[in-house]
Amino acid sequence: MLPKYNVTATLQCAGNKRTAMSKVRKVRGVGWDVSALGNATWGGAKLSDVLELVGIHKLSSVTSLGGKHVEFVSVDRCKEEKGGPYKASIPLKQATDPDADVLLAYEMNGETINRDHGYPLRVVVPGVIGARSVKWLDSINIIKEECQ
Repeated sequence: MLPKYNVTATLQCAGNKRTAMSKVRKVRGVGWDVSALGNATWGGAKLSDVLELVGIHKLSSVTSLGGKHVEFVSVDRCKEEKGGPYKASIPLKQATDPDADVLLAYEMNGETINRDHGYPLRVVVPGVIGARSVKWLDSINIIKEECQ
């Protein structure tokens, strides 16, 4: 069993104020106003520990097969992927860095994560846009190029 870590992080959508920006010039994406952010204490396993279990060493920047990014695939479907799954990625170096605090979270504020926030498992990637913190995690892949 892997140790559980708690990380307090603020997640913010990159689309904050997109509605106001679209009044000046059309901006693609969901039209958020000013409050697409939240703060929580997340509990779960460090992604770096999980990747080490499958043979990817801590602080790795490339795998033996040339993988440089970790892709998170959700069960959620989206129109941008023509009905395919929502996906996002982070650099392998960030994913394998224990100090980056990237979690596979199953708790939020000391309770089992609820469905709206990604039950049963969600990635939490502190320090980058909230879109990288993929909800309803289905799979994790090591890929050569950044996920589009």
